[in-house]
Amino acid sequence: MKLTLSIIRFLSRHTWWWTVVSIIVLALLLTLARILLPQLGRYQQELETQVSSVIGQPVLINDFRVGWHGYGPRVFLDGVSLLDRSGEKVLLALGNVRVDVSVPASIYRGKFELRALTLIGVELSVKRHKDGRYTLEGVNLPKQSAAPGGGEAALAWMFRQGHLAIENSIIHWQDLSSDYGALTFNKVNVHLKNQGGRHKLGGMVLLPPTMGKELVVAVEAEGDLSDLQNWDVDFYAKGSGLQLTQWLVDKPVLGVSAVNGIADVEVWGQWQKNHLSELKGDVGVNDLYLARVEHIKGDESAVHLITGLFGRFVWQGKADDWSLDVDNFSLVHEDSRWPLARMRVAHRLEDDARDIEVITDFARIGDLIELMLVSSYTEKELHSLLTDLAPRGDVRDAYLEMHFRKEQPTEYFLRAQLEDFAISPWKKVPGLEGLDLLINLDRHGGVADVGGHAVMMDTQGMFREMLPLGSLLGQLAWSRIGEEGWQLDLRQLEISNNDLALQLDGQI
Repeated sequence: MKLTLSIIRFLSRHTWWWTVVSIIVLALLLTLARILLPQLGRYQQELETQVSSVIGQPVLINDFRVGWHGYGPRVFLDGVSLLDRSGEKVLLALGNVRVDVSVPASIYRGKFELRALTLIGVELSVKRHKDGRYTLEGVNLPKQSAAPGGGEAALAWMFRQGHLAIENSIIHWQDLSSDYGALTFNKVNVHLKNQGGRHKLGGMVLLPPTMGKELVVAVEAEGDLSDLQNWDVDFYAKGSGLQLTQWLVDKPVLGVSAVNGIADVEVWGQWQKNHLSELKGDVGVNDLYLARVEHIKGDESAVHLITGLFGRFVWQGKADDWSLDVDNFSLVHEDSRWPLARMRVAHRLEDDARDIEVITDFARIGDLIELMLVSSYTEKELHSLLTDLAPRGDVRDAYLEMHFRKEQPTEYFLRAQLEDFAISPWKKVPGLEGLDLLINLDRHGGVADVGGHAVMMDTQGMFREMLPLGSLLGQLAWSRIGEEGWQLDLRQLEISNNDLALQLDGQI
């Protein structure tokens, strides 16, 4: 025990002395750097050479000033030009550049080492061509030797630096491979911090008016520069006033596309092994206009307005095989608002077969029917039937399964509990209101357990007003007959009120 205590005292005493010595040496180095700092202004050409060696590209500096920040010198570069390999042609002109020098790293490695590099007030015009090439201000950047895994040398250099940033800058972007057109991003503030294989990127940008108001992002990534496709990435994004027309262009869902709408979105996500594996967050959308993919101008029935849509969601999976869970979901349509609901959507695509599964504990039938009428996936015959029947009421504990082949619906199945259900008269079928139903149906037919204590019947003009049926209990079944016909079966359907009591069995 005494020997152990002696060793601890010895190590503690010597560790303390080494700490003191290290602090004294570091202080001397910083003091020496401060003394020599004013002399740096005499060596502009040497500074250009050092910066060129760090960047890996010839650099021309018009003027510079030297100061001090934290634990090292800070150099302000004015009129910086990035030249081509020959040193004759200007590839990129930068207004102001701020360079923070790492004194310990520079002394240790015997050369100029950056602690932070910041571009201030830069205005860049970036163009992406159809062949994947990028140009800055119309000048093709020379391709450098590719790093292992397909990364450019410039990208590898960027991830080796301690801290890179862009402040109060403007970026003009044009992607010739898409229909987005030219976009201008103002007040761009982005910073990148690297520490070995870990990288942190964060920033804020004012969006073009056609895209929204503001976008804030934060990214943490980890991986080998030689294998960029297998990086693990955690990210956060918050967008306000996003114009869905721009963000969702050419991205229809189930035959429906967004033609207008404003969204506020806050999301957290994970990117693993070259694909998005999880995305969760909160979303709120106002004045969302939906239309059929093949929408024709002037066809008002092909457009549907959702006044508001809100919820908290979790998306997991891959592009072709995923699930979406939504909590605290609410939909506002005209004067009605859904109570908070939970729902789940699962999607699977294999070859040309698509399977979709939907589960929800609440929905308004009228709103769902209007969405089906908007969708280009809804067959013409079903579209006509839903339009004539105009189903309405509330859905509880619903399960919907749909199967598509070559983007055409082949089968569907629905099980749900309907409350205060109503349909309009259709052909020889009378209209009904106030029904409670437990239904199971597919494209060939279905069955419904019927209940209700204040049921009304629309006799299509047989009576002057709707006929009060009172209590209604029993079962209805329907099935397709041939290509255009349907058969309705009444099974022990009991009707009773103050004037009569009936039990009906038969077919229509």
